[in-house]
Amino acid sequence: WEQLFALRVVANRMIGELKSASQVKTSEQLALEVVVPEEGWLRSIFSGEEVENLLEQVLGVSKCKLVTSGAAQGAIASESVEGIELVLSLAEDRLCDRCRRHTVPAAAPVTPSVCPRCQGVLHELEAAA
Repeated sequence: WEQLFALRVVANRMIGELKSASQVKTSEQLALEVVVPEEGWLRSIFSGEEVENLLEQVLGVSKCKLVTSGAAQGAIASESVEGIELVLSLAEDRLCDRCRRHTVPAAAPVTPSVCPRCQGVLHELEAAA
């Protein structure tokens, strides 16, 4: 958890600098690419999708992707910590009206203004009512 906390500290500092420079208003406007070695503590603890979801929640970004090399096109900030490079870019997906994250729209949206995850939640709430 210490290493995850170190990633969070660096990411929060990077996000804070972007906010101070008026490049973004919230962290939800950002996508994060985490460039990690093929083997390492981050990959040994979680599978790719698990860690991506965890980092999205912990860091408050709209999208997180684990990659083994390269950097995101359109990167607006980048910094390394403990052999892992964090690369921030503006999220290009649509803003969900419910969770306020930038996400890919659902293939057949029931409610076009919300993301697939929120559509599932709304469907469950409707079914329970």
